Amino acid sequence: MSAERDAAPDADDVRLEGLLRERLGDSSLALARRREDCISRVYRATTSGGRALFVKWGFADAACAAELLRRNPGNPLLPERVVSEEMRLDGRPVYVFAWSDARHIPVEEMSDAQFESFIAACDSLSGVLNEPGMAEYMRRWTAEGVRRDPDVRGPAVDPLDCLETVRSYVALHPAARPLLAPLLAMRPEDLRRPADAELRVVHGDLHPGNFGFDGDRVAAFFDFDNLAFAYPIEDFARVFAESAKKSGLFLHPLLRRRLFARFRDIAASRGTPGQWRFAVSRLRLYYARNSLRRRMSGLRVAFNVAMRDRRIARLERHLPA
Repeated sequence: MSAERDAAPDADDVRLEGLLRERLGDSSLALARRREDCISRVYRATTSGGRALFVKWGFADAACAAELLRRNPGNPLLPERVVSEEMRLDGRPVYVFAWSDARHIPVEEMSDAQFESFIAACDSLSGVLNEPGMAEYMRRWTAEGVRRDPDVRGPAVDPLDCLETVRSYVALHPAARPLLAPLLAMRPEDLRRPADAELRVVHGDLHPGNFGFDGDRVAAFFDFDNLAFAYPIEDFARVFAESAKKSGLFLHPLLRRRLFARFRDIAASRGTPGQWRFAVSRLRLYYARNSLRRRMSGLRVAFNVAMRDRRIARLERHLPA
């Protein structure tokens, strides 16, 4: 998980801290909120012994992460551990996880050996996620309709819903239309996942903060509460999009060339051009929706969204013909 600034505590944070102190038997446990949205919050907790824990309140999908970790207690690629059984506060689930620190490297900064290790580790992770028992659990979970929760992120997000958020923003702020025109020009018929490959369980939030290296080897993956059925290449698309959206003035030209060269190579060897176009388009809308939904005012937000979208859209130029 990437570093984020702690938020000032409120009454709910105090109640949750009290619950955790009681349930974990640690009267000195300290809680700091890292981020939140309409129905969920993520915290970092520090125990009296200095142990770091991550607490997720209101994430129904954290149950999937807990199930995965319970099924793989000795897998070194999954060092997260469920510290407590499920708790609830105000009827919403509370999950407590612990994981080890590791070195996080964006794809354009990886050495060739590290990049090869990353690809191989992703293939190994896919095998774990799609073990028959876990895949069946995910099928039941999805069939129960939990993924219609409005806070669900990752590959389960419907790009048509994201497009509607962009349209609603422009309806409120007509002056933003020229800035967001490339997103508004996306056709609904192009935003449906092509039925040309089997969907598999994927990580769903695979960015450099959620996997770590030990030397040249990928040592671990983290943060599995966005598991979903999607194309396997959608995890790779997320990794590259995270770097592409920062590839403007802030990325050295040599690293920028390496980023797009590696994207071109992996897009040529996995999936189809149609799958990659869908994955990149979905991510463009996903990032736009997240920014516009949080702050539905002002042209400055629209400008930032437009500049980031231009950088991510560059990935599409490097897809095979």
